Amino acid sequence: DLKPNTTRNMLWDAFAKVGRIKQVDLRSRDGELKAVVVFVTKLDEDAFRDVKIDGHPINIIPMSMGQLMEGRTRGVSAISFAMGVDPNISSFVQEYINTQKVRLYINFTNFLEIQFIHNEIDYRVRIPLDILKTEMTLQRHENITSINLALKYPGYFYKRNHEGLWIRVTELDRKSHKHGQKEPISVEAQQDIAHWNYYRIEFNIPQTTHEKLRESLETAYKHVKSQIPQRSTKIQVYAPSKKDQDVKRHIKDIFKQLHFKVQYMIQHALQLRIIMFRNISPRFCQTMRDLHPSKAEQILMLMTKKQTQVYTPDENLKAIWEHHKANLNNDDDTMEGYVKIRKVVVTPTCMYPLKPVIKPINLIQQAFPDYADHFLVVQFTDEELQPIKPSTPASINRALYDRIFEILKCGIGLCGRKFEFLCTSPDSLLEHTCWFFSSTKELSIRDMIDTMGGFEEIDNLTDYIEATGQFLVKPIFSFPVKKEEIEITEDVVVFNHNLTRGCGKISPYFARDIISSELGLNYTPSVIEFHLAGTKGILHVSNYLKGRRIEIRDSQIYYNTDNFRFEVVRYAKPEKVYLNKHRILMLSSLGVSQTVFIRLLEDMMRLIEKPYVHSLINEYYTRNGIFQDFDRIMSARFLERDPFIGQLFTSYQHELIRNINEDAKIYIPEGAKCYAVMDETGTLESDEIFFQTMNDMEDPPTRRVIVGHVLIYGDSSCSPDDIRVFSATDCKKLHHLSNVIVFSSKQALGLPCLLSNDPKDENHFTPSHIEPALMKVKASRKEAMKFMIQYISNDNRKEIEEALVAYGDRDVKGAMAGTTLFLARQLAMALDFNRSGISGSVPSHLTEYPKPNFYPNQQERETYSSKSILGHIYQITSSSMGFDFPSISVTYDQRLFHKGMAPFIPEARRLRERYDFELQMILCEYSLFSELELVSGCVHKQSCFTYGPSDVDSIRQAYVDLRHRWRYIFENSTDDLLEKAAAWYYVTYHPTEIKMRMKNEESPLFYSFVWVADDYLCDMALFYLDTEKKREEEEKIEKMKLPELDGLILTDSDEK
Repeated sequence: DLKPNTTRNMLWDAFAKVGRIKQVDLRSRDGELKAVVVFVTKLDEDAFRDVKIDGHPINIIPMSMGQLMEGRTRGVSAISFAMGVDPNISSFVQEYINTQKVRLYINFTNFLEIQFIHNEIDYRVRIPLDILKTEMTLQRHENITSINLALKYPGYFYKRNHEGLWIRVTELDRKSHKHGQKEPISVEAQQDIAHWNYYRIEFNIPQTTHEKLRESLETAYKHVKSQIPQRSTKIQVYAPSKKDQDVKRHIKDIFKQLHFKVQYMIQHALQLRIIMFRNISPRFCQTMRDLHPSKAEQILMLMTKKQTQVYTPDENLKAIWEHHKANLNNDDDTMEGYVKIRKVVVTPTCMYPLKPVIKPINLIQQAFPDYADHFLVVQFTDEELQPIKPSTPASINRALYDRIFEILKCGIGLCGRKFEFLCTSPDSLLEHTCWFFSSTKELSIRDMIDTMGGFEEIDNLTDYIEATGQFLVKPIFSFPVKKEEIEITEDVVVFNHNLTRGCGKISPYFARDIISSELGLNYTPSVIEFHLAGTKGILHVSNYLKGRRIEIRDSQIYYNTDNFRFEVVRYAKPEKVYLNKHRILMLSSLGVSQTVFIRLLEDMMRLIEKPYVHSLINEYYTRNGIFQDFDRIMSARFLERDPFIGQLFTSYQHELIRNINEDAKIYIPEGAKCYAVMDETGTLESDEIFFQTMNDMEDPPTRRVIVGHVLIYGDSSCSPDDIRVFSATDCKKLHHLSNVIVFSSKQALGLPCLLSNDPKDENHFTPSHIEPALMKVKASRKEAMKFMIQYISNDNRKEIEEALVAYGDRDVKGAMAGTTLFLARQLAMALDFNRSGISGSVPSHLTEYPKPNFYPNQQERETYSSKSILGHIYQITSSSMGFDFPSISVTYDQRLFHKGMAPFIPEARRLRERYDFELQMILCEYSLFSELELVSGCVHKQSCFTYGPSDVDSIRQAYVDLRHRWRYIFENSTDDLLEKAAAWYYVTYHPTEIKMRMKNEESPLFYSFVWVADDYLCDMALFYLDTEKKREEEEKIEKMKLPELDGLILTDSDEK
């Protein structure tokens, strides 16, 4: 009996006083408004006695969860459940069928669930509706109704254990199956359910029940597709024949004869179900064998670029050869200092070999360059390629963790090689990733570890992981130092707090004359992050050190080695700082007014609108090396004239808005992200800091000393107690330091416990605590494997942070509330878990809570409209989401016509074709859909099988490397570069050239080729604009001249 004007927010407010709400579902049926309110815990009926909506009493009926689920779920008995593969769009190869107590359950909002009995054990497979590869189809023939499901990934399989609990499984029970103790887990011989991407459920039901089933499916499916397609033609069902099995064995035998990199790409196509064995012909295999391995690899890269099923590999191969044979080559195009990285994603049922990606070579690969293709990156995820969430109880996921440990212990068999666990790092642990290596007769894993340093003296497991992780980093550059140039000094400890933990010193000579010079900087970096002879950390420039001197602190030593090469990993430079949900929650709880955040948001929204974005967009595209000077491109009016530049502009705008909407990522103009070091001069008082900013976009760089009160927090600050206000003061003795916070040596508690000195782990400096027993074991590869399992099974960073923000958003005390402070302590431990070995945890009674509407991917009934500053930010930016990208309807810019360009056009045309091919190969590597995403680095739509968000920097760097290589090709000649740039522009943008390019359907139109010479294009365009402006001025002056009139005499007094 709710009134028509009742809203979900009114229900949230009324019932939140009774208990903690989980869901509010408002429904209108037959003109009557009803609501279902779900609480986290069971409540007495008396608790609802005084509940009123808008001052009026309402009728409340208690309901159990069982009754609720009956209304939300519909069960239908089926006659069979089959699994197999779909070799083409009209047939289904049935490789498994079950007829024992099959039943389909339809959850109207989330998933389908199929229950059946196999080997006298109850099983169920849950299929989230959003993992369907294509449409769910409904078919009816001769009173038999069938539902056909083509999936991107396998479903989630469970079985009921002897205690009646549904637990995850990685395979169907096979009584005769037993895996060998030392035998590697083979990618080629995965379990059947890994390959079965097509499910079919059949029902013997009357037409009326068929219609009800269709309505139920459409209700459940409406948030994915509006309607369930009905097939009029019957799908042909086949059983695997003996001939099919013989052909499959024959093809596998041929594949074994191929080069490793060709085998790998074929396994990529097979395991991702892009190509089915049934569709591979002997002729296809023969062609792969006859081609040069590099050409065969490139063809397979192009064949799998769309990540969609290829039903006719022969025809596809022929088309690719015809269109790209001129650009296919026998050489490996990998540049010096780079290497192809291969990665396998391991899920509970599958192993997906991803495409090789060219990345900077790390230290361990650099030490063994001839074995580059023997390394393998392995990542562990759940079925939908998301992290495996810790389960309660832990036994639910036991089979998943057993599979991971079995792979770590036994290795992976791939393309005739056995890959074994090598090492991991703290940063790799965050992504549940590690490195494997395939040993040879000449080089074993033991040899590699000895080369790294042996690590025998390390007796702490996290130190072992930290030490081995050093070799997975690519240094910016390195140079040799002498042993006598290094001095070991003690740390500065005040009241049991180490103020110099991980921070040593370096002389100005090293920083200025070697590092700054080598990096081509117009300033001397004040802090350098480094690796040297078993030590790591940061070094700050000290004027007290003369000549070639380096001071290493005791806390920076991990192990001893004779490798005295100084490796520069990172250095202090200007970095922008942004707020996020958690930081805004903490700051608002400490009394920062909402108007401050609103003003920052409004300022940033103005920056996103034209034409005020120049400062942000210029720094983004210029500092990242995507263009020489994007501001000049804007000044040359290419934004108005060139749709490709317009799309890049809009792409960056969309990225900014999306980040604000999803994570409240608001730019702070008067802020910076930097390192923190101790004042070695002893000048600063306990509550003082020194901070000098620097703008390296100007030449020479401009500096500004900050004076006044500053608010400081660390990237991993979890509690309001971690945020401090200091007095920034000027100190002439510290003027040589910039982009680094200098804190007092007189403090009882140093700033390092608040700020990060580590590139990725945001909380490197943490208070000392008791190490768990696991950390005290003898460090080794085997113990590192065990710790990786412990980390994956207890990694709940995301869950704790989401709970923290949700509780803080709803509580009037915000981040100062008791529950939120407790979760902040747990989050601090979870963030440091990869280094300390201590994980955070959330009690079961805190795992269910109302979710604010600014949380992504939540169903409406599970969320409330947030009234906090975070909700306000979300509402403001939601209306700005969804930019329309300018269409690529190009016009030839006459300003870039040059009369001397004609001789360069034939060569430019050939080079453009080669450039486009290389760019297309990069798109294939990362499974990107457009040139725009690669050039801008703003990836809005990725394939499901990609290298993930952590590789956005790698995607951006891939284009920058391509640009640098082609920039060298452009400038490496004695030709007139303006004429050459005009020719490059002509073959990219002229209508006749575009018309010729459009004839090749296999090669999409790309426009970035000419923009490797963007400064030359700007020179021509700006010269034209200057000339045009001068001509306009001359015409204006000409019009202002008095006409010559015969007989008219002007005297000095005639002023007019």
